[in-house]
Amino acid sequence: MVQLSPDTLAAGDNAPGYSCYHNTIEGFSFTHMSGVGWYGDFGNLQIMSTTGAMKLASGRADRKGEGWRSSFSHSTEQAKANYYAVSLDDYQIRAELTAAARSGILRFTFPQSEQSRIQIDLARRIGGTSTRRYVIVVSDHAIQGWMLCPATGGGWGNGGGHVTYTIYFHAEFCKLLVNFGIWKIAVPEDEFPVRHGLTTDYFSSDGYFRLVKEGQILLGCREQEGTHLGFFTEFATRSAEQVTEKAGISFVSMEGAAKNLAAKIPGWDFERVREQGTRFGRVP
Repeated sequence: MVQLSPDTLAAGDNAPGYSCYHNTIEGFSFTHMSGVGWYGDFGNLQIMSTTGAMKLASGRADRKGEGWRSSFSHSTEQAKANYYAVSLDDYQIRAELTAAARSGILRFTFPQSEQSRIQIDLARRIGGTSTRRYVIVVSDHAIQGWMLCPATGGGWGNGGGHVTYTIYFHAEFCKLLVNFGIWKIAVPEDEFPVRHGLTTDYFSSDGYFRLVKEGQILLGCREQEGTHLGFFTEFATRSAEQVTEKAGISFVSMEGAAKNLAAKIPGWDFERVREQGTRFGRVP
């Protein structure tokens, strides 16, 4: 159920969310569809690691520095059974991904920085957007939430496929949640459905990025529901320090997502999850 993979672009007819013709990465999301065409769907629960000043959107690919999007070189990519890795050039971070049946784990190797960060974009969706989100801090290591993804928010066939779903998640961090918060962008609720063009075109518009500049960072906020939200946790890192984040998902409930993570990735052993996922019939 989890296809934890890199995302280069969520706009246009880019169904899987990744293309070898792109040279920037906006993050790594937990759900993908392959080979479907027609503008695609999923690409939910997108995770990105960054350093330095915080950005509230991934930014447009042709406007370097506008968002958290990072350039990368295909020469630094590795893709094997149940494993993907890449170097994020803008941050000097090495990102590694592996997955189990209903959960996934990411390992980031950071440079020395007083302002390292993991960001979770709750709005992001290939071919569209979630239209309502909820997130809550449930412990000093974990958060839960959901993203409502109706056909009015685009997705498969720019909404023409009439696909509506809610994806629930439970995410845990190896580092304590000390400096954390929620970001909020005041996207009007009546923007969707988009009446002309593609839903994703809205998120490349100057109007949207004016709203991004006016976005709020709610430091220490533990619970929020709204139309355009994200969660972040910030911390200092020493050179080559590894920080891991893992999450379970469900299409039924937050409790189900938590149970899926506990059952499939109970610990923090990245290599064990990677190795078990390569054994036919023995995926944990």
